[in-house]
Amino acid sequence: MKIIYSLLLHCSILLGQEIDLNTLFERASQNSLSCDSLITYCQNQYDVLHQGFLAGGNMLMAKHESSTYKKIKLFQKGKRKLENLINKYPKFVTLKWIRYCIQINAPKFLLYYKKIEEDKNYINMHGTQYQ
Repeated sequence: MKIIYSLLLHCSILLGQEIDLNTLFERASQNSLSCDSLITYCQNQYDVLHQGFLAGGNMLMAKHESSTYKKIKLFQKGKRKLENLINKYPKFVTLKWIRYCIQINAPKFLLYYKKIEEDKNYINMHGTQYQ
């Protein structure tokens, strides 16, 4: 099943169909195959948008991982990457939207909730209709 899903993703890329990263990101929170696809697709892209979704995908993959050690390691890796991107590009709304989505759904013990209100206000002022 995983192979079929990956083939479909790659075929749609080769045929020139646009990948909707926002939708794939949403699906990634519920489905490990979508999360794998998001990470795989974004790994080969080096622009800010794709790197932000890659960081978010790593954080979401922690949800699907069974090992507690791997969960924490994936989450921290994604968190570092996302925070570095936000520090480097503080006006990039989508990065703050990714962080907001992760923060409102992350367990409190991860201590990743301090920027929720700040991100929410920034997105409301500068975000797109989708965000």
